[in-house]
Amino acid sequence: MPTLDEQGVKGYEVNTWFGFIAPARTRPEIVARLNTELNRIFASAEAKEKLGPQGFDLAPPMAPAAFAKLIADDLAVWVPIVKASGAATN
Repeated sequence: MPTLDEQGVKGYEVNTWFGFIAPARTRPEIVARLNTELNRIFASAEAKEKLGPQGFDLAPPMAPAAFAKLIADDLAVWVPIVKASGAATN
């Protein structure tokens, strides 16, 4: 099956990702510790062994500020698209 790009739909890219988000106002040292430990766990051979067959490609470790930027960037792209579609949220 041809890709969207091969069919003339240029610049179309959608990525699905999963992340961990702490409650607002979580102390920075707790966020840093969670980030360190989660990155350590996901870098382990066991995580790769369990998640790889599920079709997951683990992204390289990401600092909390970089993850916040990823979320903001995705919202900037998708909020207007969802609004234009007429979709509603509860």
